[in-house]
This record gives sequence, structure tokens and C-alpha cells, in this order.
Amino acid sequence: MMRKKMHLKLALTSLTMLLAIPVSTAFATSSYITPNEHFEVRNYAGNQVPALVDGSLAESSFHSPTSIEQLSNGHYIISDTLNHTIRLVEQQKVDSFAGLPIGYDNYSFAIGAYSDGVALEAAFNMPLGLAVDSQDNIYVADSGNHVIRKITKDGEVTTVAGTTVLGHRDGKANSAQFNLPSDVAIDSQGNLYVADTLNHAIRKINPSGEVITLNALSTRVVEYTPGYADFSGDFADGALAIAKFNEPTHIEVDSKDNLYVTDSGNQRIRYIDLQSNTVTTVAGSGLLAANELYVEPGYKDGKADEARFNSPEGIALVNDTTLLVADRNNHVIRVIEDGVVKTIAGIGEQYGGTNGVLSAATFNQPYDVFVTGDGALLVADSGYNRLKIVASYLHFAEATDINHLQIVVNGKVLQANDQPFIVSGRTVLPLRSIGEALGLEVSYDPQTKQIKLAAQNAEYIFNVDSNQAAIVENGEVTHVELDVSVQLKNGVSFIPVRFISEQLGYDVIWDKDMQNVVIRNLTIN
Repeated sequence: MMRKKMHLKLALTSLTMLLAIPVSTAFATSSYITPNEHFEVRNYAGNQVPALVDGSLAESSFHSPTSIEQLSNGHYIISDTLNHTIRLVEQQKVDSFAGLPIGYDNYSFAIGAYSDGVALEAAFNMPLGLAVDSQDNIYVADSGNHVIRKITKDGEVTTVAGTTVLGHRDGKANSAQFNLPSDVAIDSQGNLYVADTLNHAIRKINPSGEVITLNALSTRVVEYTPGYADFSGDFADGALAIAKFNEPTHIEVDSKDNLYVTDSGNQRIRYIDLQSNTVTTVAGSGLLAANELYVEPGYKDGKADEARFNSPEGIALVNDTTLLVADRNNHVIRVIEDGVVKTIAGIGEQYGGTNGVLSAATFNQPYDVFVTGDGALLVADSGYNRLKIVASYLHFAEATDINHLQIVVNGKVLQANDQPFIVSGRTVLPLRSIGEALGLEVSYDPQTKQIKLAAQNAEYIFNVDSNQAAIVENGEVTHVELDVSVQLKNGVSFIPVRFISEQLGYDVIWDKDMQNVVIRNLTIN
């Protein structure tokens, strides 16, 4: 298995994608709706170019965004990891919020550093997970500096814990040591929890400033190639004092002040019950083989204890039993609900930057997922340096009038002189209007009562008052039978919407609540 050990990545190049993660301190989002056929994936902010550019959502640039959080005013904060900054998304624009690069390397990529002070004069080194407390103070897992930082609501950056020297040491916060901390989370009592990734540990910083390791440290040594050995994480459920982790990268606090942990190297989601001091596996499977640093990754939906992940990262906790997971190297967003894992966005094991319906859209190393107040999902699509949004098509359509059935074509309401209607449970549309909206040539022969729709590579022939149709491709004729007949009403021909739309490769859904027939390209810009 290929090594993905974080400290080797850091030593090799700043270009390499990092084992990173985010945090959301908001516990539950009552407006959350499991993404369904109405949803689609679109760009929200940033572009594919790795750069540090403020401005409008479309003009802004990120370099490996890895964590999403929200302030009490509704604005989003983003860990822009390889720009070594914290960014602010507000009112359709992106601004730098804290941190600045101290320079650029030979590849023109930002160089991180360490310094406290005024937010935009302070320096970070690969900031990862974020947490926000009730006073809008922001906590940052400053991974490359091996410290935990705090940004006050007044914009002052201080160091909460750590010495900037990697290691493992409990005790007073200013003398404690961490090794690539990847995430932070806050409970209702003011305890700050840290996913201390390369120590394979979950650490606790209590309100008095003492750092405590909660689980057993791994003593496992792996000879991952002949003659080369290294310490590695391990796996053990059970009592917290003897439980073991393998590169934990994300922590989420639930309503009981217990912890969900993304145990990335074990390809699992774990749960720490701090009342009973036990650790259990919520989802994920696979064995940690001898001389392997990590559990073999995989991709499989289904029962939680049989599901497979590939470097799961950020979690959004919807309620005590429903979690969203950014499954980074499977390039998908998964949901864990009622003991079942299901992919809700993206194509498993296939990466890309395609937007569109959920079954056609692709991501590139999604690191975090965040539930917005209106039920949409924001995704930190790190590999393409973008924030993406997973939301209902209604967020992108014109205002609709639900007094009668309407047609929405690629986000715009079709303006037709004749209203569609329903026959035997099937929606029929005015042929000329829908044909022109889909870019087809429409003709009618009154003698044969045949209607022809000419597409680029095929011709579709319909007979009025008949459910018989023909498809002509490359000179070959295929006869088909429609669910309902072509209708003639007040001199206007109506055809079944689903047949012609799906023949042309469009996605078609029926929105009962809004009385909309929605026709969309499978992929969108």
C-alpha cells in the first residue's frame, strides 16, 4: 500500500495534498433534507486555479480549502490550507480574514510561518480544522506549526497550546506538544478537543489550560518496505484508556458532549462515549494487516459495519444518528443513517470537477461538508480549489407560480402560450415550445398528421392521437410505444415530456410541491 504518512508529505513538497480536515461546532440543522433527485451540484466560490485572490465568489481563488465553519452572523470561514490563511465568505464575496504568506516558493506557491498578533499580520502554517465558540472566537488546528491557535472576535491571534516543536507531551498548554493536529472541536463545558493526527491520539484541553491524552498511544512499528520502518497507528475499540486510533483527522461533538472521530487510517468513523469512557466503531470495516500503515481502502455502500471508505475526512453531524461524511479519496459525500451508509453526491472512485445532477457530478478530494441553514450542503472540494454547493434546483430557478403546472428547463421557467397538462399520470408538453427550448427543429405534416423533431444525430417521428412513434438514427428506424398518445388540443400538439427528454439525455423530475416539471442537462457549467 502506498504511504500517505503526513510528515513525509510535508517534507516532500507543499504541492502534495494533505491529510486534513474540518469541524463544525453547530450540532444540529433542523432544515437538513437528505439530498434527493431535486438536488444538483454547482460551484459556490473559487476556481480551479490554486491562488490567493479575494473578490466575488466567481473571481476568488483558493489553494486546497479544507474546513468550513460558520459565524453567528451567518458568514462562513474557510481554512485555505496551502495559502496558509483563513478566509471569510460574506455577502457574495471572499476576503482574507487571518494569516498571510511570508513569501512564495519556486512554484509560486505560498510559504507558511508562525507568528501571533493582529489577524492579517499573523502567520499560519497549513491551518486545517476550525471550531467556533459561542462568542465567535475561532480555534484553528495549525497543523504545520503543531499548535492550536485562537482568533478572537476582535481579530487577535494567539497560541492556545503547543510549542511549535512536534512531539507528544501532556501538561500545561504552553509546554504541551502535538504532531500535526488536524482538527479541533468544543463541547458545552468549554473543553477543546484535538485530533492529534500523527500522535494517533485524541487530546483534551480543559478550561484551566491542561492538555490530556484520552486514549492509548500506538506502539506499533511497521516495516513498510524492506529496511525501512516507522511508527504507525493502530486499531482497538473498547475502554477509552486502551482504545487506539490511526491518524484521526476530524472530531465532532454531539448533543451529549460525546465525540465522533474520523479515524482516517483505519477507514472508519469512531464514537467516543465520555460518560462510559468507551470507543466503538460507527461505520467502516477492513483489517489492519501486518506491515501496512493503513487499512486497505475501499468503496462500498450498505450496512455500516460492512461499508468501506477511503480516507474519510470531514463530518457534519445532523443529529445524534445521522452523519454526513466527506469521503476524500473516494471523491464522494456519504450519509450514515439508521445503520446504513449511502452515497448522496459524486461518483465513487471517480474524481473530477463536473457539476450537475447528483448521479453525474464529480468531486476531487472533498475534505469537508457543512449543512447550511436552508438545507443545502457546502463542500470544500480541495483538489479543485473550490467550494461547491449541493442544493435543490429551486435555488437556481426563477420564481415559480404554483397555481398551475410549469416547466423549468435548465433553471428557467419555460414561457409557453399553451399550458402543459397531465394525461393518465403523464405530463404532456406543447411540442413546439419544448422542442425549441431543447434546441430541436420542429415540423408538422398536416396530410400525414406526423410531427418530426430533428436532433443532431436522430429524428423523432410522432403520430397525432397515437402512442406510436419512431426513432431514425443512421438510416435505421426503431419503432417505440409511448405511455400516452400524442395529444391534439386547440390545434396544439402535446407530447410526453419524459420520453423525448430522456431520449436526448436530459434529466427529468416531477416536483409535486411546486407543480414543476424540471428538465435539466445531466451536467452543467
